[in-house]
Amino acid sequence: MIENLPYSLDAEQSLLGAILLEPSCVGRVMSQITDRAFYVPMHRATFRAIQRLVRSESKVDFITILDEVRKDKDFDDTTGREYLTQMAQLVPSIANVDEYARIVRSDQQKRRVIYTLEKIQENSLPYDSPDEMIAKLRQLVEAEETFLKEFSEKDLKTAYDDIGEYLTRLYEGRSSGISTGFSKLDNAIGGLRRKTITVLAARPRQGKSAFALNIGLGVARGGNKVLYLSEEMTLDQQYDRIVSKILHINSIHIRDGRLSDSVKNKIIYALDTLKNAELLRICEDIVDMDGMRRKVDLYRPDVLIIDHLGIMKYHKSKDRFAAVSERSRLIKQFAKEKQIAILELVQMNRAIESRADKTPQLSDLRETGDIEQDADAVMFIMSEKEKGKIYTGSEYVDAKIYIAKNRDGNECHIPFKWQPQYHDFSEIEPDERHGDPPPERERDKRREYYD
Repeated sequence: MIENLPYSLDAEQSLLGAILLEPSCVGRVMSQITDRAFYVPMHRATFRAIQRLVRSESKVDFITILDEVRKDKDFDDTTGREYLTQMAQLVPSIANVDEYARIVRSDQQKRRVIYTLEKIQENSLPYDSPDEMIAKLRQLVEAEETFLKEFSEKDLKTAYDDIGEYLTRLYEGRSSGISTGFSKLDNAIGGLRRKTITVLAARPRQGKSAFALNIGLGVARGGNKVLYLSEEMTLDQQYDRIVSKILHINSIHIRDGRLSDSVKNKIIYALDTLKNAELLRICEDIVDMDGMRRKVDLYRPDVLIIDHLGIMKYHKSKDRFAAVSERSRLIKQFAKEKQIAILELVQMNRAIESRADKTPQLSDLRETGDIEQDADAVMFIMSEKEKGKIYTGSEYVDAKIYIAKNRDGNECHIPFKWQPQYHDFSEIEPDERHGDPPPERERDKRREYYD
């Protein structure tokens, strides 16, 4: 057992003394800590007595607290009165009650971390495999993280603080979303909003990764940091795409190295600018939740792009359906914890291929309905790309982004121009589309979005 565990005698006594002198503050204190936060047994017993009074809707003051602590074996008539009187006299300032509570809570958290380390040592057996030891470690750490969140600084914010921040943003005309670089898409979904999940889904070869990279570059151009976890393509392939999009160089020429010296110099300048700005970081290794957490903690992005959800690592003891459901839930929690916006790429199932109506539906998301449930917005890409055709010059493919779920706006679809040869997407104005629009009765039920 570790001796000299962290605690503050002064803070514990001052906190209890403040309640004795000003009982009206007890509600604020109980919203921040429980009796388990106190290290000294008599302090813990005193606060437990206060909790019983509050829960029984009894009056809380010096006399009722004294009467309640007498029921505890640690106190008698004389010691109880003397001890409570001493604590009340030791309080430096009642106004600092929140700071006393913060110190007591912080010390409790430190002790719990120490206890957790002890448990890890006790529970690890010599014959455990490294995977089993890591699993035990993860289980204990996750339990501890749940506790640490229970009375987080966010929980201590008052409604006044929350409303004040909201009104300030409203008055200043600031959007709560991070721009994707596409104005119509921003108007439709409100940009990528912190603590939310936006799902981008498509069948293979529909431009899903290219569109996500376009969004990543758009976010970076707006001065926000992007972490792109690319698990399907190598780092070189992603930089080929970035160069192709930025400079409008055919990606096949880049792949094959058919570039003039002047073009190479342009590429060097473009990538140096990107590197120096430190706004876009691409990682190519396949990660699990722990690996994703480490990368986010290291880089601290505003937006995280996961390409894609289906090939993230998962625990082999679980079936794929359960693993994807759990991963979706954990990513949702992760977005809230880190206060970042997450763009999550997902595969569509084959159901749309057998339907006469090719309008994507939420049920087309592959593997689990939890992805839809956890998402704040769901977008589908549908394009008219010809199989096997090599696009060159100014040729492009008609594409649509269908917004099938939108907590912060309406469902709609937005026309885009996709140039696969440059991995470039751009929004189309109504007069740019090929041919006439379909009659109203034949249109998709979702409205088409224009400014």
